[in-house]
Order: sequence, then structure tokens, then C-alpha cells
Amino acid sequence: MEKLGKSIAIMLASAALIGLLVILINPTYRKTAVCVLKSESTNSPIWKSNTDYYPDLVPKTGEK
Repeated sequence: MEKLGKSIAIMLASAALIGLLVILINPTYRKTAVCVLKSESTNSPIWKSNTDYYPDLVPKTGEK
């Protein structure tokens, strides 16, 4: 049982490290991370590309 817990912890740590590396390497993800930290997620490049790709799912300006 202890071996299983250790394996899961290693997998979680590895996934977190890979995710951090992707954010540091990819400029689009890096800009998005900065926007999320500043609470300006609507200014992120990923949000903008999703708005262009899925126009029916994004509320129009002034709508809730």
C-alpha cells in the first residue's frame, strides 16, 4: 500500500513539473498564466482564440 502511495505521489509531481515546463516554454501559455494571475483572463491569447473559434459560446458584450 505504501508503494502505491509513493507511485501516485511521483506521478502527480511529474505531471506538475511537466505542466510548469510547458507554461515556461510556450509563450502563449506563459501569457495566459500571467493574465490569470492578474485576474484578466479575458485578455489571454487562449481566451481570444477560443472566442474566435466558438463565437456561440461566448456571451456578447454587455450580456450576462
